[in-house]
Amino acid sequence: MKKTLKNNKGSSLVEILVSILILALVLVGGIALYFRAHELMTMAVHKRMATHMASTKLEEIKMLDYADLRLKDGTEEEAESKVGQFTAKSKINYKLIDVDENSIPIPEYAQVRVNVFWTEVGKNSQSEITFVSNIAP
Repeated sequence: MKKTLKNNKGSSLVEILVSILILALVLVGGIALYFRAHELMTMAVHKRMATHMASTKLEEIKMLDYADLRLKDGTEEEAESKVGQFTAKSKINYKLIDVDENSIPIPEYAQVRVNVFWTEVGKNSQSEITFVSNIAP
């Protein structure tokens, strides 16, 4: 024998509370996803800006005369760049090299290393990008 409900109007309080809980979980997850995506996008923009700064500086160095690079052997230069709220510090190392990693003499050339450092807002760790170029006379 089948029993049928005669009064099925509306929803019970439990059903409404369960649906509100599910909706709240979905909204909290969506909001967390949005903020994480925004943080990752900001980090990507900062990395792109640092990459641009490093490659621009390296191109400026490549335009120098090789004799000027020889005068800078063993020196370091530091600079700070600011674009909007983004601030990055760059460090440039100049080094003349006369042997390779196996101590075999090679014609002299200069190795230039450009490091760009920056700190994301709200983070304690420092990010870094490094470009290295060997420049021959």
